Amino acid sequence: SYVMSQTEDGAVNVGIAHGLRVPPGGIAVAPPLTSVRAATLNGRPVSPNVAGEILVHEIPANLVIR
Repeated sequence: SYVMSQTEDGAVNVGIAHGLRVPPGGIAVAPPLTSVRAATLNGRPVSPNVAGEILVHEIPANLVIR
């Protein structure tokens, strides 16, 4: 399962729980923001792909998008 929430400062937090099976290409997270200024996945910087999605290849995952 997953949860997505927005903080008071506008960041979007996405949590993906352990127990999902990650497909070979990863789980594509499409941020609800018009532009991504910065993002971290489990504390490491990540960048969106050309489609604007962030690919998650490991779970559990904590994704923070600004």
